[in-house]
Amino acid sequence: MGQDSWSDDEDNEARAKERLVRVGIIGAPNAGKSVLTNTLVQSKVSAVSEKTNTTVRETLGVFTRGHTQVLLFDTPGVVDAKCVWASLPLL
Repeated sequence: MGQDSWSDDEDNEARAKERLVRVGIIGAPNAGKSVLTNTLVQSKVSAVSEKTNTTVRETLGVFTRGHTQVLLFDTPGVVDAKCVWASLPLL
């Protein structure tokens, strides 16, 4: 038991130094979410275009700073349902 508890204490200490942060980047269409993701990751992981709805599925970007790993979830633009319904033609 002595050896096991020493090993567990060492593992817990190592885990305490490591951090994992999950960040969802959410906003309106064409607000620059993909540009922000690419900038933070320092690599092109998300497509960028002036065209609306370029990001159609969640994109994952990862970077590490010190002992912290950051997962960035670049999401498609959020559209208010009221605006969508209001813009539909009346039949």
